[in-house]
Amino acid sequence: MHELHPDYDALISDFIQSDSLYDLRRNVDAVRLRKNPAESTAIFEEHFQYNRTLLERIAENRRVALSEQEQRQNLEKMLGCCRKKFEATDSALADAQTIVDNLKDELKNLHEQLHKTSKQRQILEALLGDCRKQFEETDHALAGAQTIVDNLKDELKNSYEQFHITQSYAEQLSEHIRNMERSRSWRYTAWLRRS
Repeated sequence: MHELHPDYDALISDFIQSDSLYDLRRNVDAVRLRKNPAESTAIFEEHFQYNRTLLERIAENRRVALSEQEQRQNLEKMLGCCRKKFEATDSALADAQTIVDNLKDELKNLHEQLHKTSKQRQILEALLGDCRKQFEETDHALAGAQTIVDNLKDELKNSYEQFHITQSYAEQLSEHIRNMERSRSWRYTAWLRRS
């Protein structure tokens, strides 16, 4: 009520204090006394009741005003506490918003890094595929080279064996020639070879 009509108490008090109907009541009471003086006690009683009612209303209005004032003070205290809590909440929300913004930036950076990493991974996978092909070609070439080396080893072994056989045969021939040269027939036929 006080918030909707803040001047209510003042208006009621001014109305009661101004007692704008006083002249009308006084004139009505004067006419009543002139017509019937025996009603004077009833008129005094009415005035007494009216004044008592006014005083009770004033007291009630004062109690209400004090109660509303106390309630208003309590509400203002509560409002002050709420404002402090809202300020703390606003501060916490601002901090939380800053954290959220920072996390968004970090997430954006992570997405960019992930995208770069994904591209780098694709490049590395392509390079790895090329390396695998080259290794396969190298392995195939090495297998061919190993076959050639094995064949050459076999040929070399055969050549060594042939060389040893030939060398042995040459030694036998040399020995045979020496034996021939030492023989008497060789010496006797020497004069034929000269001519």
